[in-house]
Amino acid sequence: MTTNELDRSLAGDVVTPSPHFTSSVMRAVWEEQASKPIPFPWTRAMPGIVALLISLGVCIGLLIRGMSAAPAVSISASYVGSAMFDGLPVYAINWVLVALLLTFLSVALSVRIRGVKA
Repeated sequence: MTTNELDRSLAGDVVTPSPHFTSSVMRAVWEEQASKPIPFPWTRAMPGIVALLISLGVCIGLLIRGMSAAPAVSISASYVGSAMFDGLPVYAINWVLVALLLTFLSVALSVRIRGVKA
């Protein structure tokens, strides 16, 4: 079939399904919907829920510790070992490290559960 023949056949009348076809498809949809519902996969969701609760606890603990501590003290570049962190408040570095750690752990757990091999 050439492109011109295909264009001519597609440019023709609009194809509409018969009423019988539509009703049979809708009947099948309603029967499927009325069947037993799909259960939620709690066994697969539990590691994520546990990780969420642990990370929430760590974040709240860091927030409470940061609020009860003295005002933000800057870390000198010689202490950290890089001028990149010079003047950055201590609590900001903690949050960045917590975010990086949680990101790494969530990706590692997802890859482990899914069974993806590098």
